[in-house]
Amino acid sequence: MTAELFLVAPPDAEAEAFASALAGILDASPAAALYLPRGTRDEAGYRRFAETVLPVAQKRDCAVLVDNDAPLARSIGADGVHVTLGIGAVKEALRLLKPDMIVGAGDLHSRHDAMLKAEAGVDYVFFGDIEAGKAFPEDIDTAGWWAETFEVPCVLFEAGPDAAGTGAEFAALGPSVFAAGAPK
Repeated sequence: MTAELFLVAPPDAEAEAFASALAGILDASPAAALYLPRGTRDEAGYRRFAETVLPVAQKRDCAVLVDNDAPLARSIGADGVHVTLGIGAVKEALRLLKPDMIVGAGDLHSRHDAMLKAEAGVDYVFFGDIEAGKAFPEDIDTAGWWAETFEVPCVLFEAGPDAAGTGAEFAALGPSVFAAGAPK
């Protein structure tokens, strides 16, 4: 099984330049999803960023997930939300968006945390540390265990060659992909 591509935008990318780079990358290599971290943007700036990027990704059949804001996801026509907060925030996002939209869970601190969020009804669990820009060995081990044990798909972030044997359904790549630009 080959993992599908799951992209993670740079947290503070400039909207127009990022949208242009994204178009080139998605034209060269399809991706299943794109997560848009808020970074240091205020609410209005984040909305503008998401609204600029959204049509570029969706036109290329790439689902767009906003950061911890289910009402924003619905209001701008995003495909869903990536929740990095506690179980209460996950349950609220599920209440607001399901069954029509995607709700994923990230910033998981243990196997138990992942299981709680999966049992609540998320569409995927995300292993790896976006702020650190990589998956740690325990993330790789947990993703492998998860893929063997559970039906809820998992995403493994920036694990490099170590990801190949995990069975993770999605391989997440972060800001380094966009820094390199579109493949020639």
